[in-house]
Amino acid sequence: MNNKKCALESNRNEPKIIVKKTNYDSAYDPRVTSRNNYFEILLYKIGNCGRHIIDFKEYEITNGSVFIITPGRVHLLKQNPEENGIIIQFTKEFLELSILPSQLDWFLKFYANPKVSLDSFQSEKLYFYFEKIKELYDSSSILKFQKLQKLFGLILFKLLEFIPDQVRLYKKESVSYEFMSLVIEKFREIRLVKKYAALLNIPINKLEKEVKMHYGKSPLKIINELLVIEIKRLLISNKLSHKEISFALNFDSQSSYTRFIKTHTGKTPTELKKTLMF
Repeated sequence: MNNKKCALESNRNEPKIIVKKTNYDSAYDPRVTSRNNYFEILLYKIGNCGRHIIDFKEYEITNGSVFIITPGRVHLLKQNPEENGIIIQFTKEFLELSILPSQLDWFLKFYANPKVSLDSFQSEKLYFYFEKIKELYDSSSILKFQKLQKLFGLILFKLLEFIPDQVRLYKKESVSYEFMSLVIEKFREIRLVKKYAALLNIPINKLEKEVKMHYGKSPLKIINELLVIEIKRLLISNKLSHKEISFALNFDSQSSYTRFIKTHTGKTPTELKKTLMF
């Protein structure tokens, strides 16, 4: 399976946003996984049991499906005939200009919940705004960029109204939030829970308790899960050797890298790579 890196680059004056239709005839190649440096929100008006594979987990495309792809995730879109919707692609800079800083945090939740299913009322209401932003994006309206910012911000707030309780934003000041923010940034270099506790300036037992209560799993399990996913992402690139991956992820040696994969997947690195060929 080929893997390609996709990028949106913002210029100095206008952070990037792209709005387009997504359907069976769109440019997505179902044989090629993508890893973006930008965000994507896909809303399907009509789903027909296609598949969206995000970080090696499969999700069904149904009516009212919303997929939120955060930067760095590997995903593969396999759409079926009759499926159609609208996709908004945007850079972090555009996101920061469009909403309040405090609202940026809720995107962290989509590391665990990249799909939201809306009922028919919610889907119809949200799709109305997606069509409006598509119409504006295709226009030559005066002050179009500024209007896109405002309408995009409204879309995000509407989406926040509809997402289920289990995906809702938790308080920024909570230990679980601070830990998850930190571990997403540093799991490639830091594996020890005690080091995260030190960085957060809290006792390790408090970190263990808070994270377990919020996520239902220990801090170490979260670190290891993120590391396994990153290994899988790098394995499908077809460009890096096992030695290079172990070095990139700061393993002490290639043998410790192999041991880690065997412990957490039951497979050798080579066996694991073969299972990732979609």
